[in-house]
Amino acid sequence: MPYLKKLGISHVYLSPCLQAVPGSTHGYDVTDPQRISEDIGGEEGWEIFSEAVRGQGLGVLMDIVPNHMAVSTDNAWWEDVLANGPYSRFAGFFDIFDNPRHGA
Repeated sequence: MPYLKKLGISHVYLSPCLQAVPGSTHGYDVTDPQRISEDIGGEEGWEIFSEAVRGQGLGVLMDIVPNHMAVSTDNAWWEDVLANGPYSRFAGFFDIFDNPRHGA
């Protein structure tokens, strides 16, 4: 971080860093939008990183992807929708059409 500060950088940009499918190469296949990816250190790694950034007076720009969720067994929200259908508390987070128009 001191090197970035010396370069005159004011903020660090993070590409998607929420919990995604294990081994994701891009992070846009989110499985838990409430957790930092374990692949990059999870909550503990985030705390260490944040402390280092703040220690240099830098800010953080975080790219979140609220409209990208993985259709995966690793996604508890998706699994709940599959189990409970429209009664799932997560149903509103997914675009699911039970009667799609022909040709759509």
